[in-house]
Amino acid sequence: MRTVLTVLAAAVATLAFVLLRAAAGAWTTGAQSALRDRIVTRHRTSWAVPLPLRHQSVVAALPHVRAATHWTWFAGRLASNEAGGPPFAVAAVDARTYFDVFDEAVLPAEQREAWLEDRSGAVVGDLLAARFGWKAGDRVTLESGVFPNDAASPWTFTIRGIYGTTAQSMDRSTMLVRWDYVDDRLPHWGKGHVGWIISRADSPAHAAEVSAAIDQTLEGSQAPTSSQDEGSFRTSVLGGAAALLAALDALSAATVALLTLVLANTIAMGARERTREYAVLRAIGFRPWHVGGVVVAEGVLLGAVGAAAGVVGARALLDAGLARWLEERTLTFFPYVRVGLPLALAAVIAGALAGGVAAAIPGWRASRLSTVDALRRA
Repeated sequence: MRTVLTVLAAAVATLAFVLLRAAAGAWTTGAQSALRDRIVTRHRTSWAVPLPLRHQSVVAALPHVRAATHWTWFAGRLASNEAGGPPFAVAAVDARTYFDVFDEAVLPAEQREAWLEDRSGAVVGDLLAARFGWKAGDRVTLESGVFPNDAASPWTFTIRGIYGTTAQSMDRSTMLVRWDYVDDRLPHWGKGHVGWIISRADSPAHAAEVSAAIDQTLEGSQAPTSSQDEGSFRTSVLGGAAALLAALDALSAATVALLTLVLANTIAMGARERTREYAVLRAIGFRPWHVGGVVVAEGVLLGAVGAAAGVVGARALLDAGLARWLEERTLTFFPYVRVGLPLALAAVIAGALAGGVAAAIPGWRASRLSTVDALRRA
């Protein structure tokens, strides 16, 4: 019974470890899977300072640029009279050029045409559509966290398409609305400005050259820019979450330490109760390292079995809906929460090592016992 409970405790600790590491891995997945030929251009002062729309045509005309579009954060949630819950990712984009730059998104041609014909249309990722049960033709009323909300004329959009993706470089939980529709309803002082310019170089080898050319060309404008390839840009964004990632690392280390303590307690108690057995082993010819090896092997086995059970439990939880829940409700911060083979192997190895460390001292003490001392102590 004690062994079973120890395995369960190790499984719980490993489950927490795996979920924490999966979350940390999901946080950095966007940067790791970003396309190196896609370039993000923002205002040099801050991400929050908008750029004039004319910058898009300037960028599109530069050498080695095969497509350019713009992207503006809309920040939306369902209107208060609808069951919307927390906010979700909404962006105002250029419907004509967006899918030229983000060509890993898959949107049927007829749905794209329907979106181009409807200024108040929108397309949504398949995960977001599944979350709310949306389908093409549904009308959705939003409240924006960035643009003015007018009760007399609310932000109402008609879903014209649902997109999927062929790569992890683009999330599947965003609503895309037309920037021209949003821009028409802005005050005169806010018109004609977008958040970022996003472009594609004709090859990854030209990305750095294109980034430098964009910033050099727009250096003398009223809105100088800072351009980076998508991977570098996302990495810089992750730098703002360094404290959170450090916290996840600390919690992961704490779960491994807890696992070691649980195993150490069980192994120490078991070794003490088996002193007579160790004495018999010594009496029939087993060497001290044999006895110590038995104790350490038991610790390694307990740790590995408990860790494997924890990995299976974490995978079951994520597959049962936890992964989708995180992906749908965290504004794309955790886009792909998965337990991959490297993480699973790392967790089992960590459990086995924790068991070995926990058994090291009891194993050493058992190997030091002489036959007479062991029988007397028993």
